[in-house]
Amino acid sequence: MVSRIPEAVYVLTQDDDTPVPLEEAYVNPLVDWMLFRAFSKDAAGGAESGLAAQHYQSFVEQLGIKQGADSTLSARKKVFNGGEM
Repeated sequence: MVSRIPEAVYVLTQDDDTPVPLEEAYVNPLVDWMLFRAFSKDAAGGAESGLAAQHYQSFVEQLGIKQGADSTLSARKKVFNGGEM
């Protein structure tokens, strides 16, 4: 696994066409992540919560992330810190 911090990209106006230095495979997941975050901010209504969940699901599916991994890691940390699983 390789991890790196990309260069900062500043979009100053809505018409700014500055390219985002990102591999093409990550463009759609990035859009879904941004939509998930946007709809999560306005989750007072039921429709926005549903849209947020759809975009999050699409994000994790496109990246092949297993959603159960977070809960498993959390349980292991709890046991490590002296709790029960």
